[in-house]
Amino acid sequence: MILGSIRLAGYTITAIDGGGCRMDGGAVFGVVPKPLWSVLTPADDKNRVRLSFFSLLVQDGTHSIVIEGGSAVHLPPKIAEYHCADSSSLVATLEKLGVPAGEVGFFIPTHLHFDHVGGAVEGPDGPTFPNAAYLVQRAELEEARDPMPVNRNAYQPGDIEPLENARLQILDGDEEILPGLKVQKTGGHSVGHQSVQIGTGAERLVFAGDLIPTSEHISPRWMCAFDIDPAETYQRKVDMLDRAACEGSLIAAGHGGANPIFCLERSERGRFEGVRVPSISSCPG
Repeated sequence: MILGSIRLAGYTITAIDGGGCRMDGGAVFGVVPKPLWSVLTPADDKNRVRLSFFSLLVQDGTHSIVIEGGSAVHLPPKIAEYHCADSSSLVATLEKLGVPAGEVGFFIPTHLHFDHVGGAVEGPDGPTFPNAAYLVQRAELEEARDPMPVNRNAYQPGDIEPLENARLQILDGDEEILPGLKVQKTGGHSVGHQSVQIGTGAERLVFAGDLIPTSEHISPRWMCAFDIDPAETYQRKVDMLDRAACEGSLIAAGHGGANPIFCLERSERGRFEGVRVPSISSCPG
């Protein structure tokens, strides 16, 4: 589903909802009491909330960059059933936008959990984007290859093994990929989590990944229970929100939400409030 597009810093940025899955609301919202988060994100009868497979197509007239890949059909049946996981429709949506998989030059997942990379590794003969550089932090790749027990369900072998046949570009921290487009290693949610930044100043958008999983997670203390380093998530998130509020720049949430790309205002009590960019529709509820 094409949610809309914006023009920023010489790039056209198109927002895509490529399907979704369901995860336990308590895990998604951590220490936040259910009476608070369920007002914004209602849960089903199994206490699960919907998370979109939210991706961006970023184009400058020469390059096509895809940020995030959603999930895949090869999930183990029990995991797919519990999460009600869709197979990512990212590739079909890119084709509607006139971008065949073979024309994608860069694929940038914020991290390698199944709901962020699966749709980019399920091609018939290898990775979905055969000519793309796959940009991954070294720490994230090493953890995905041999995850800690607490992470084993997040990293699926069917997602990670095909990466060995991709054009991996392994990063060790922050790096500029193209003029005005760079990745920043953040950690927090996973050991090698990274954000993606496009432009500078007021002409700037940060794809936050799971530091800000949905637009309903704007409050700094609204974090996932399964963040590997909550203190790092909190600090990185506060820095990201403060800067965006001061600059007037934009943030894209890792799984979209009601305001998948938003700017920030502060309430009279000093709290952050997100304002949806009008040209980008809300993700399905």
